[in-house]
Amino acid sequence: MDQLDLSQIPGAKPPPGVIPNFDNPYSLAPVCLIVISITLPLTVVFLGLRLYVRLRVKRTTGADDVLCAISVPLVISFCGITLSFLNNPVGPHQWNVPLSKITLLFQQLTVVSLVIYALGCLTVKCTLLLLYMRIFSPNPRARVMIWAGLIFIVTFYTISVIVSLATCLPRASDGGWLSQSRGSRCEKEDELFAEVQGIVGAITDIYVFIIPMTLLAKLRLSRKRKIGVYGIFFTGFLACVVSIINAVFRFIVFGSGDALWNEVPIYALCAAELNFGLLCACMPVVFVVFKGFGSKTVSWAAKIRSWTTRSKFDTDMDLYSAVEEGSLPSIPRGTLHGLRSFVRRAYRTGHTDTELTLTPSTQGEVHTHVSVDDEYHAHLQRPHAPAASRDGQGLKTWRLHRVYGPATATTKSGIAAPHK
Repeated sequence: MDQLDLSQIPGAKPPPGVIPNFDNPYSLAPVCLIVISITLPLTVVFLGLRLYVRLRVKRTTGADDVLCAISVPLVISFCGITLSFLNNPVGPHQWNVPLSKITLLFQQLTVVSLVIYALGCLTVKCTLLLLYMRIFSPNPRARVMIWAGLIFIVTFYTISVIVSLATCLPRASDGGWLSQSRGSRCEKEDELFAEVQGIVGAITDIYVFIIPMTLLAKLRLSRKRKIGVYGIFFTGFLACVVSIINAVFRFIVFGSGDALWNEVPIYALCAAELNFGLLCACMPVVFVVFKGFGSKTVSWAAKIRSWTTRSKFDTDMDLYSAVEEGSLPSIPRGTLHGLRSFVRRAYRTGHTDTELTLTPSTQGEVHTHVSVDDEYHAHLQRPHAPAASRDGQGLKTWRLHRVYGPATATTKSGIAAPHK
């Protein structure tokens, strides 16, 4: 009896009237290739920036950095295995794939990819939670939310790994990796648990995303700064969107009988979810690099413009005109070295930006309310004010009187400061 030629047998029964095409079948593989080609290099770049900030700028590392380092090979391995699957055999319709392409290596790598994906989700999400622990640790509510998330995520994805291994590894009664009993059991149980994993994955992604949003909403920051800080965590929103779409697709494609075709968007969404998760873990750290680069760019642009368009005389005159008559020079502001310092300072001081309010009064007076954090100029303008008044921070009220003759500015303490 002649041996069957598996290269001529389709992997599934084609629909009525459809002839299997083994030579040049239409494939969804380019979709997954494009997604990985965009998200993975971007993630690698930001991981390099995070490593630079931690080792060269901050010179400190933490548990989140260790988990991030563990996540990197897991994410890269998952993307690499997925790329090896494309058109070999994943991508075309299953009836356009010969049985000869469904090899022992493919079956084994499928189980490995399930385990790596679960471990990747675990480490990426825990990296984010431990990063939040460093940033928001002074807040007791933050610690409770973070620890609850850590316990649940570690428990669920550990169960995911156990279920994948228990259902998809061949048993003694199966007859090997390519046996029909093992394949049917793995496919059935994996589809059921994959749907649960999609729902839980979306819920945990949303939970991890909401934690910093709720905590940042309570910080006393100006709208401009608050929007800027929210923007740092925007990649977390992208990860949530991808995770939700992934969960929906799992219910749509599983059980359709065309797994090699329908699994392409699942693989693409899983890779995008992991990469966006790592990007979100890097953004709060590497934004310092972009902030410093922007400041240096503006500074160098100003210097070049000054060198090329101004004479020495104009430059000297600008030094005198930079300080307006009767005013004081601006003072240097502290450099924001990291998001953790920024958030902790906001918790500690209840920091708000300077606000100016003009209130008209009788007899031509104008009450100017200035809410400030730094009393540097106030100290200079009131050299004889009492110590208690100098040390106070917050709302300061000044009265500006319109008089005949030399103008004066009178403080609430009654000390007149001449307007030169």
